[in-house]
Amino acid sequence: TDHISSVTWGYKDAKGNLEDESNLVLLSTSFDFSCYIWNNDKKDDLWVNRVRLGQMGGNKNAFFGAVFNGQYDEILAYTFGGALYLWKIEGEDQYNLRHTISGHFGNVTDLDWSSEGDYLVSCSSDQTTRLYGEWVAKGTWHELSRAQIHGYDMNAIRNLRVPAKGDKKFVDYIVSGGDEKIIRMFEPSLAFINTLNTLGNKNLRLFFENAEDEDKNLDKSYNGVRYNINTEATNQVLGLMAKQIQVEQPKISTYGEGEDEDFQEEGNNDAMDYDYKTPPVEDYIVKRTLWPELNKLYGHGYEIKAIAVNSTGSLIASACKSQTTDHACIILWDPKKYNIIDRIHFHNYT
Repeated sequence: TDHISSVTWGYKDAKGNLEDESNLVLLSTSFDFSCYIWNNDKKDDLWVNRVRLGQMGGNKNAFFGAVFNGQYDEILAYTFGGALYLWKIEGEDQYNLRHTISGHFGNVTDLDWSSEGDYLVSCSSDQTTRLYGEWVAKGTWHELSRAQIHGYDMNAIRNLRVPAKGDKKFVDYIVSGGDEKIIRMFEPSLAFINTLNTLGNKNLRLFFENAEDEDKNLDKSYNGVRYNINTEATNQVLGLMAKQIQVEQPKISTYGEGEDEDFQEEGNNDAMDYDYKTPPVEDYIVKRTLWPELNKLYGHGYEIKAIAVNSTGSLIASACKSQTTDHACIILWDPKKYNIIDRIHFHNYT
């Protein structure tokens, strides 16, 4: 239903007869968010679509191209937004989505380690905030969450420490700013905490005012910290606010364990549970890992250029773009009361 962006020949089976037309397939990609695999129907002597891969809903990205690997048992596609999609052929017309490397496709404008050094957060002119953690079993780092998908370019990002309570350590909050001239604060999604703890062998928690509220949401069958519900966020109009929602079970492909026909043909990643044993795939990262917005801080008149947080998480400092002394100030904020503590006037420009 839209422009075709690429076509490439391939084979059903690299070990089969490469001169047999029945073993020949054609892979095409389109700006309609799909990849098609075609082969010849000898009965009608027509080339017909055999498999459809790609996106049916959610955050759609037009496919710019796709290729087979040398064994013709994997397909790698790439999108307008810089994302990679990898499908592994597990059986006859059965293609399972696997995790790939991922990252920003615009300039990285800022980054920060978490207060405990457990993960890395970054922001970019591609209007996203992303978090990366280690998959300890493999010794590799992967994108685990796209905490913020925004409508403005992002310029500054910091982790805000939540002080530990006894032996309980908490995942930091995020403080971010960009061309929007508003500072936004985000609290962790439980999906991110579950993924980080499982892949990274961590025991970090979400901060609850009441310990009983946390206790009833913990998965007691898991040897560690994992929550049995999932709080996440959904983008509102214009992508400027992430509103918290709650779902009973996070969903994703389990990479070959109990595949669902609708998932294979329509790319519906809501069809299966995510077991946290492997890094998440692109569709899951986009749809299910946004962080709920905690609050907004108003005070700057122009684009946010820099943010700093003290080591205890009790103070935020920020500065914005300016050509006048009035706006060329450093604002100090109280992150608990969400108000301005002081303005430091000294500089004349940004």
